[in-house]
Amino acid sequence: MIRLWTKNKPLSVSCHSPSTMKKLLSVVLTCIFLSVTFAFSPKDIQSFTLENGMRIFVLSDTTAAPVRLELDIQAGYASQTERTAGFFPLYARLLGADISADMVRIVKTVAPQESEYAIMELASCLRPLGSTTLTSQLDDATLRAALNKMKAEVAEYAKSTAGFINTAIDSRIFPSAPWKVESGVYPALFSATTISSARAILSDIGTQFYTPQKSVLYISGNITVAAAYDLAKKHFAPLKAHTMPAPSTVSVQSAPAVQKYVLTDDEFTADMTQIVLQYTHLSADEADCAAAVMNNDFSTYKKQLLAEKSLAIFGAEYINVASAQKHGSSRLIIQSLLEKTKASPCAQAETFLRLTKNNSLLTADELQFALNRIAAEFRHRADDSSALMELLSGWTALFPGDSINTLFSRNQRMEDSISAPMLESFLHTQEPAVFVLVNAKTFAKYAKEFKKAGYQTVTRKNGSWYVQELYRQQLAQKQTEQTTAKTAGQTDLADAASRFIAENKANFSSFTLDNGIPVTVKQTPGAKTTAFALTIRGGELLFAKESPGLCSVLTDAIAVNIRHSLDERTARGLLTGDSDVRAKTYANCSVLTVTCAAEEAEACTRAISEALIYGDITPAMADGITYDERTQWRIKSGAATFQLLCSAMRTLYAKEPYVNLFDDTADKPVKTDFTHIAAAYPILLDSSRFSLIVAGGISDGDALKHTLNETFGALLSQKETASIDATVAKPTMPRRIKRIQLRHLFLTDISADKAGPRPAVLVPTKNFNDPTLYCIPSPDLSSTDIALFNALLYEIAERMQTKLGGDIKLRTDIPDYDFPFARLYAQNVTQISKIDNAYLETIAELTEDLQTLVNAKHIGVIDTEKDRLLATMENRWLMNTLSATGTALGTAELIQTGTSFGKASLYLDQYSAVDKAKAEDYFILMKFYFADIPDFRVYSIDSKR
Repeated sequence: MIRLWTKNKPLSVSCHSPSTMKKLLSVVLTCIFLSVTFAFSPKDIQSFTLENGMRIFVLSDTTAAPVRLELDIQAGYASQTERTAGFFPLYARLLGADISADMVRIVKTVAPQESEYAIMELASCLRPLGSTTLTSQLDDATLRAALNKMKAEVAEYAKSTAGFINTAIDSRIFPSAPWKVESGVYPALFSATTISSARAILSDIGTQFYTPQKSVLYISGNITVAAAYDLAKKHFAPLKAHTMPAPSTVSVQSAPAVQKYVLTDDEFTADMTQIVLQYTHLSADEADCAAAVMNNDFSTYKKQLLAEKSLAIFGAEYINVASAQKHGSSRLIIQSLLEKTKASPCAQAETFLRLTKNNSLLTADELQFALNRIAAEFRHRADDSSALMELLSGWTALFPGDSINTLFSRNQRMEDSISAPMLESFLHTQEPAVFVLVNAKTFAKYAKEFKKAGYQTVTRKNGSWYVQELYRQQLAQKQTEQTTAKTAGQTDLADAASRFIAENKANFSSFTLDNGIPVTVKQTPGAKTTAFALTIRGGELLFAKESPGLCSVLTDAIAVNIRHSLDERTARGLLTGDSDVRAKTYANCSVLTVTCAAEEAEACTRAISEALIYGDITPAMADGITYDERTQWRIKSGAATFQLLCSAMRTLYAKEPYVNLFDDTADKPVKTDFTHIAAAYPILLDSSRFSLIVAGGISDGDALKHTLNETFGALLSQKETASIDATVAKPTMPRRIKRIQLRHLFLTDISADKAGPRPAVLVPTKNFNDPTLYCIPSPDLSSTDIALFNALLYEIAERMQTKLGGDIKLRTDIPDYDFPFARLYAQNVTQISKIDNAYLETIAELTEDLQTLVNAKHIGVIDTEKDRLLATMENRWLMNTLSATGTALGTAELIQTGTSFGKASLYLDQYSAVDKAKAEDYFILMKFYFADIPDFRVYSIDSKR
């Protein structure tokens, strides 16, 4: 992402580069990741090729509850021609798919029982779109609306500053075919296309590209290899392979010798100069390594640029180095913002280029550390079947001829083949393309200097490829041409839920430390990450009466101390720094989670316990945390939906201390002196409040128990700070409609210099389209009924959203720790009656649908024959509840929720209940909890009835 500056504000412009790496803490670590094994290996990924040429990759993973399906089609931007540029993304949009340089990607994550339906939907993307029947299935109104929307976007982008920059750069980086990138659409040609022409072009794209031999299917998660293959063969094998025409050759004049360009425009800020360097002759491995090293904020490269005063770069974050790849092309992109100084923009650019080409860019230690980080990131992704298959799909798109083994061996290959001197030599000897962005008036002062230095001037008049003389004749020529029975796999699917539940329950164990701290362990065989979830009973209710919000400050302080403890060990080389710390404070408890490499679990355990035992709160830390918490609270309490919830809580818990946490007119945390904070801190650190969950890669249970006793077992309990359980009581819903006055925030993106004077008189309005809130009682949170209740809630919201359309947005919040009742929000409401009527109609329809199923008297029904309604509700529940089970952290969080209600494996019991639920089960809950409109509703006093 290139960060550009216009006259008034920064402008983000896509330049096909990936996200930058996180800040690195140290540059000297030993290489410990390059020879590790992974939770999944190449032999775990099965590959098949159907007779029609379609490839299928399958990774079975019973630690993840859902099934992930990804269909990739080689129909990305790189497949475009001058004439069809813009129609490939239009085609993808009609499918609801994502498009990138090399492929169109469609991803579905579903419950195992929904796998066949999902595969059928994916297969339909090839069946109708791969034949001439495509256009007959698109009515004129739909196609016209999609085409007109795309035309408007293309025209707007072409006029924008971002469009000018990206088309100018892309047409010079890819001079042989500048239309094969995202910015390559010719607006005039695209906008002149009629409906009939669009149909013909889309039909050709479908016939030539949306075919089995240009498609790859990736299946992973809770599904057996046999089931995956059977389903893929059943629905994709009937698709016919198409005879592909020979690719047309495009004769384009070779790129001009000049490699230095100055882009000038009135919209560029005069206060800064932006420079972009692009190296285009590195391999993907070399580009990735160079970016990983040079983008470190403490890298040798950035330090040298920052030390050069004439460049006047604000800080390391204003220098970005990234790699970008697509099939057949790798780039290293360096960009920076240079503040205005006495040196001219041209002199600054030349200095920047000289420092990049002549100075030392990286050291062997920096390269080694970068390789460690790349390997660590890959290890984390190889620990998660979903992330691994996503990585494999991108790899296959970039290197279609490579085997799976080349992906897994990449880290070792880079270690063996890339050295710091070699990489530095490549960058010193290659000539990068240089782009300098300068304000038009500033450029006028230094035009001769730029010309003398060999820069070619680029403006809006010659920026885009389609306005350059190089392509005019070719365009004219192109515009005159014509455009012309149940299988074994199904049984496996039926057993997917029970298989997942059984295998995961078998991996649970528990024990108690010598000081009484209960420990729950959930082992995932082969996993290379471990997650700790530390629960501290008490939560916001501890101090709700006198100091609301204080517990959040204390919990965050513990998290800061843990982070410091981990960082200190990283600096000493005892840890890689590849860990994650999170904190969340609920009404009745605080939860801290730490995720690390499995082989570093012992060191991580000692770091956490050291922070708990020896960590302290300093005044500066307390001030910083309190300020951050108070800022977040002010933002949160300014939201209209949260104001509705606060009002509801003040009614439901009017006489309890808990209500103090929902005074949205006052600051939280309340102002408290440091003495009070320091005195309260030990209350949370009492061992009687602790419980611990360890999930993921655990090689030796006895060793884990020993380590935990040596560390967490050293924590003590004092009588005056011992745990007293406090919970949020389940409320009794009043029969009441509450109307409140909301506070409204008015925001604008107009800069101060253009806003004009403040009006003397403000014109009042009550047309706020305020939100509404329904409060719905629910079953006990520790029961399995709550899972079926949540499934019904998701279904109701989905149906209501369909009735209300896109303008009104619905949000559902299921019952949880802090709010033991369901919340249904509607936002942007023009009339309350619309929401009430949509709810009543939805309840009546869903009740009738369930009643019909109850009366149907199905006999011998198995999971694969579940009624579509029940299967859909199960799928939606699973995706909202169990989608994170493939990761150690997601599993630990689910177990933590269960332990708070007395059963660690509660999420598995709830899954079993949903999997086995019949229409009768849902119908009973429907009649009990959703018989009518909720008794307790909260509206804005300004909302129209």
